[in-house]
Amino acid sequence: MVDAIADGDVEIVILMLASQTGKSATVNAIMAHCIAGDPGPMLHVSPTAARAEEFVRE
Repeated sequence: MVDAIADGDVEIVILMLASQTGKSATVNAIMAHCIAGDPGPMLHVSPTAARAEEFVRE
């Protein structure tokens, strides 16, 4: 999944996964790759304010 983000030929990546399969770690790795390689506007949406704060602090 993360390798697809780094591939210049890939335009869209769709993640269709079961629960507890590392989606959060994958999204964090994708965001880190984008920030390091081509910084720009980015949006991370959390289901609650508490989860958003937890994400920022983590």
